[in-house]
Amino acid sequence: MKELLAQLTAAWGPPGREQAVAAAIADLIRPYVDEVRTDALGNLLAVRRPRGAAGTGAARKLLLVAHMDAPGGIVTGYTDRGQLRFAPVGGLSLVAAWGQRVRFADGRLGVLGGEPVDDPKEVKLQNCWVDIGARSREEAEAWVRAGEFFVLHGELTELGSRWAGPALDNRAGCAAIIAALRRLGDSPWEVHLAFTVQGQVAPRGARTATYQVRPDLAVVVDATPAEGKEGAAARLGAGPALRLKDGGWALRPAARAALERAAAAAGVQWQPEVLPTGSTEAAGVQSVEEGVPTGVLGIPLRYRGTPAEVVDPGDLEGAVAWLHALMSQEPAPELGTGAAGGA
Repeated sequence: MKELLAQLTAAWGPPGREQAVAAAIADLIRPYVDEVRTDALGNLLAVRRPRGAAGTGAARKLLLVAHMDAPGGIVTGYTDRGQLRFAPVGGLSLVAAWGQRVRFADGRLGVLGGEPVDDPKEVKLQNCWVDIGARSREEAEAWVRAGEFFVLHGELTELGSRWAGPALDNRAGCAAIIAALRRLGDSPWEVHLAFTVQGQVAPRGARTATYQVRPDLAVVVDATPAEGKEGAAARLGAGPALRLKDGGWALRPAARAALERAAAAAGVQWQPEVLPTGSTEAAGVQSVEEGVPTGVLGIPLRYRGTPAEVVDPGDLEGAVAWLHALMSQEPAPELGTGAAGGA
């Protein structure tokens, strides 16, 4: 799992520029699926049809969703001294990224910094810049054009018994889906995978992917804040989280029953999660067409939006086992029927 995660976090991919991530994932999943394609928005979509006896009839559709993009920024202008002005794209933490390296698409490195401050509360976008080592405005303009994107730069490293690195939100979710797919034998489902774009910004990619699949059940796999001030937040190392509610979405009974049954079958220790604010792509997924029963499987993560996000391998392994069990189990009959308590 660590090797897979290291490969994914090394791929450059801020919101709207996820092509390299999609290419890496496509190579990884192609041996395990029947079809791989990219839609007009940039989502990487794949399908694995039922095998063996399960493939003789019409199968229910299961959609697994994980966004590919990582926090970053876009260049908006220049200082007279040759630094780059920028705007954040996604959940970039200016305070945590202060003094850290960033990377552009062509591999050029910079350092995110700004005017000296005595208090982290004084770190504002207007006094921040990216230093690329240019000696003048003209040199900076020649090296990096306005409108170019960057991401936080770093590599996946061991942190005691845990792993730290950039872009774990949400390459950890992508890795969990890929690892579960690799273990899958026969499945009664027609399994659809959607590695989506711009999840750091809005659920546009996920909504578009769901519209194309029209699944009977969808599960969004995403990083979730661990041990923060968000209320009943998940704890790192206590297992993957089943989100019950957040600021824009609530779990419905049929999806909850399917996920709890899969967790029990896999023997996965999981934790319930309630967030009073914020949301995931689930808000966009569940509202497609007549509505889609949708669950959120969260991978606890510390220091979100920084170059050193932290995950626990045990939580990741639990997510993989949970997804594998879900793909392997028979669909609940009420899913997608519109019965009371279904969606």
